[in-house]
Amino acid sequence: MGELSGIKELLQDTINKISSNKKLKIALIWNREFQNYAKHTQLVNLSKGTLKVHVDSAVWMQQLNINKREIMAKLNERLEAKAIKDIHFMLGEISHS
Repeated sequence: MGELSGIKELLQDTINKISSNKKLKIALIWNREFQNYAKHTQLVNLSKGTLKVHVDSAVWMQQLNINKREIMAKLNERLEAKAIKDIHFMLGEISHS
């Protein structure tokens, strides 16, 4: 069983690295392609194709929701895959370092 456990851990590590790489790539694209939005948002999570984004005001959240399809299309085009199936914008704290 030890060998099976080792394979399982290796597979999980690989999945985590792929997931982290995808998240990093999305963050880079977001900051480059959506500079105006990036000032008012913070990417929170990517899970099962849903990107969760904190937004600093209701006004910006409305603007993002209006443009959600265009944003998803551009992200997926830059990612060269349909990685983003939906985006959930939520009011939340933004911390830019």
